[in-house]
Amino acid sequence: MAQKKNDRSLVSWPSNDKCERVVGMATVEERLTRLEDIEAIRRLKSRYCNACDDGHDADAVATIFAPDAVWESTDHGPHRGHDEIRAAFQGFGQAVSFSQHNTTNLDIEVHGDRAVGTWHFIGVLDFHEAPAALGSTRYEEEYVKLDGEWRIQHLRAVRLAVLPIIGLRHRGPVPSDESTEARS
Repeated sequence: MAQKKNDRSLVSWPSNDKCERVVGMATVEERLTRLEDIEAIRRLKSRYCNACDDGHDADAVATIFAPDAVWESTDHGPHRGHDEIRAAFQGFGQAVSFSQHNTTNLDIEVHGDRAVGTWHFIGVLDFHEAPAALGSTRYEEEYVKLDGEWRIQHLRAVRLAVLPIIGLRHRGPVPSDESTEARS
């Protein structure tokens, strides 16, 4: 009898020992806490991206980091602590006229009150004094839970690719349907 092409029995799935250890030894409550922690970190990253896309809001970004955190990238930093991180993002806010952070491929491992994560970013950055660019970056992050809240302890932004986009200029928010109709 011939096996179907998409029959999973044809695939030798590798054993994920780490996952099996977590599931096999953890209580339901521990597993739920781990999932809640992963979701809290995912939302923390979302807050970071939204603050970046809101004019690189330096004050909002600083609150996402632990007091002794480090932010660094391929081209900038390291910036240590809230004051240096805030100053760096004030500079980014002055240089960047528009950004759109899109993150994907998250991989988060939680170990008690510490965690590590990897994210991939692709997005558009438009600059006041330079051409816009489509960028691809890998975020390598460490997190710490302080007073029950997750914070970024160390963020490394590793640039993977940059493609200049000649002629793209951000002109502000796209008008809603109502304002478009009012102009007709």
